[in-house]
Amino acid sequence: MSTPSKVYAVSRRTPPLAGSTPDRADHGSDDHALEVLQLAETHRVNVLLMGTNDVVNRVMAALHERLPEPVARWTPGDELMLPAVDQVGAIVLNDVGALAIQEQIQLLEWLNTAQGRTQVVSTAPTLLLPRVKAGAFIDTLYYRLNTLCLDGTVS
Repeated sequence: MSTPSKVYAVSRRTPPLAGSTPDRADHGSDDHALEVLQLAETHRVNVLLMGTNDVVNRVMAALHERLPEPVARWTPGDELMLPAVDQVGAIVLNDVGALAIQEQIQLLEWLNTAQGRTQVVSTAPTLLLPRVKAGAFIDTLYYRLNTLCLDGTVS
């Protein structure tokens, strides 16, 4: 089985939102956050939002205004229910780092076979890369979800 190519190969790590820490206001990060929202809306790429609840909630509220109603949602404690592979829309995964390995495999397999332009918007309260390095999160899935990343974590 071949992996579908990404139509919009936008790979970008953006600075955190302004106000996360005092030294981050100099980065023009509100402009970068707006750019992330515009790219998410126009190119329907997968988005990974990492940061505290207040940062993530602000960005999710802005995304909610720009994106179609989600076709699926997942929160820790829920069963992962993925839409049909030809469905178009958005999947919202809250605290994606809490997915069990089997659910990560299920999501990755779905992403590899999805024919529709379903966009995955996922959140994580902390950085996921340490979980990837520890083997607790599948690296391929991390990079598929991390097409556009807004890092609002506090260092």
